[in-house]
Amino acid sequence: MSRYIYSKKAFLMTDPLFTSSSHAVVTRHWFSTHLASLISKADLSPQFYTPHSLRIGAATSAAKANINQHLIKSLGRWSSSAIESYIRTSFSNIAAANQIIVSMP
Repeated sequence: MSRYIYSKKAFLMTDPLFTSSSHAVVTRHWFSTHLASLISKADLSPQFYTPHSLRIGAATSAAKANINQHLIKSLGRWSSSAIESYIRTSFSNIAAANQIIVSMP
């Protein structure tokens, strides 16, 4: 990903991440189609790797890296509290929280 970002000339943090060779913003359909093609070429099942799953993964990774939720919300362009349903909590974190609660006096 770093090589891709560096290959873009005059890339600003506010620019769209994915653009065509003519620097036009790619459509959701274009991205979905090309993602499915790349996943298939990697001998993986495209049904498990969708733009939506990438969105979930990005939000979850950001939360795991302790990025504030309001920043994740901005980066993901969420305007509602829907972000809360995107962040996945690992079983080990749930078990650790449960252990803390159980051990309280």
